[in-house]
Amino acid sequence: MIHDPSGSAAQVIAVVFPTSPLLTAGAGLGLALFALGLGVGFVVERRHARGWYRRPGDPPPRRTRGVPTVMTALAWLLLALSLPAPTTPPAVVVLLTHLAFAAVLVAAACVDVCVQRLPDVLTLPAGAAATVLSILAVVAGDGPTSEAGARALLAGVVVPALTLVAALAVRGLGLGDVKLSWSLAAVSAWHGWSVLAAGLAITWLLAGLAAALLLLTGHADRRTPSPWAPSSPWARSWLWLWLCPSPSPLSPAPEHRDGRTPVGIRPSVEQPGVRDP
Repeated sequence: MIHDPSGSAAQVIAVVFPTSPLLTAGAGLGLALFALGLGVGFVVERRHARGWYRRPGDPPPRRTRGVPTVMTALAWLLLALSLPAPTTPPAVVVLLTHLAFAAVLVAAACVDVCVQRLPDVLTLPAGAAATVLSILAVVAGDGPTSEAGARALLAGVVVPALTLVAALAVRGLGLGDVKLSWSLAAVSAWHGWSVLAAGLAITWLLAGLAAALLLLTGHADRRTPSPWAPSSPWARSWLWLWLCPSPSPLSPAPEHRDGRTPVGIRPSVEQPGVRDP
């Protein structure tokens, strides 16, 4: 079972945010991952400043002013608050996968803003890793984990295909967006179809709002390509905080205070002489 944080800080949080996932994740893990995220985000930002992605003719790297560092740290913190506590090997793998994916998203967003391009060195390994882990979940996982892996595999095929069709029909989308949607769809669908649908909707909504803001402020016109990747970290961060705790296949079944399983959920091990309520 996921442990509850203790101490005065947790009590204050419980009063201010009575439904916060912090009560079920652990403040220590969240703070540790936030600190590590600051370090990883700083590395991502430094590499971007050195222009690791540049090709001949590309503009010089833009000043990011600490945004990648803060975004990575916040994403890692939200992951610690949203995902099941890493008390089992599958939960550890899921957490590490999401942490790496968050860092990849931030790095891809920085490049997309600067040169409107998503490097294959980021998108293809992320999609391949998501596919391999989904296959392992289907083959070696239990019922909920196997179903989550199957969702991720299916979404990793359907969503990129639909994105490719949209890229051919809508101006502003490229093959890099199609490749990025491979891993985005797989990771989101792991938590449920509703998370996938909400993630796609929020990503497109934020991208549209950003494009409209650039048009209104005169920083772009209708022919200017609008980067799509930067809206993904924001959308996923919001989803990880609010949608992941309930549908995650690794989350334990809720229990009453007296230890009984709620109505409508069958206990994992039935004891002789004990009937379902």
